[in-house]
Amino acid sequence: YRIKPQTDLDGNLSNGREVAPQEKVVVVKSADVSSINFTLSAGVLVKGSVRLPLRVNDTRPIGLVLANTKGEAVGFTVANFRETGLADFEFSRVPDGDFMIVVHDAGLDKAYTAKPRKVTVAGAALLAQDIQLVPVGVIRGALLVERTEQNGTRLITPITFRNIGLL
Repeated sequence: YRIKPQTDLDGNLSNGREVAPQEKVVVVKSADVSSINFTLSAGVLVKGSVRLPLRVNDTRPIGLVLANTKGEAVGFTVANFRETGLADFEFSRVPDGDFMIVVHDAGLDKAYTAKPRKVTVAGAALLAQDIQLVPVGVIRGALLVERTEQNGTRLITPITFRNIGLL
C-alpha cells in the first residue's frame, strides 16, 4: 500500500497546500501494521532562473516540472522571459529528497531544451538553481531501399509517399 497524508490541511485548495507531500510504502503480510508515522513539514523553496542562449530574445513561456525519483511530477510552474533573457521560477513546499527539474518549451514550435537539473533537498531552501537553455536540434534523414540486380548492379531508391509500398 502507498500511504500519502493530505497536504491541504485547511480545506482551501485556492491557497495551496500547507505541508510538503510525502508518502510511505507499507507491505502487509500476515499481521496488522501500526506505527506508520509521518513528520509533517512545510517543505522548502527551490528557485532559480532559466536563461535563453546568448543574443537570443524570446517571449515564449517555459514550463518546468519538478519530478521525484520515480519520474512523477510533484510540482509544475511556468516561467516567462524578461528583456534580460531570464525567466524566474520557484517551487514551494518541496519535501526532502532527490528531484529533477525538467524544462518543457511551451511554444508552438519547440525551439529550446535543457539538460534536466538534479536537485537534492535536505531541510534548507535551494536558491540559484539556474538552467541554461540551448536551441533544439533537428535530425533529418531519408529512407533508402537498396537492392542488387542479377547482373550485380546496386540500385538505391529513395522512399517517398509515392513508392511507400517498397517498404
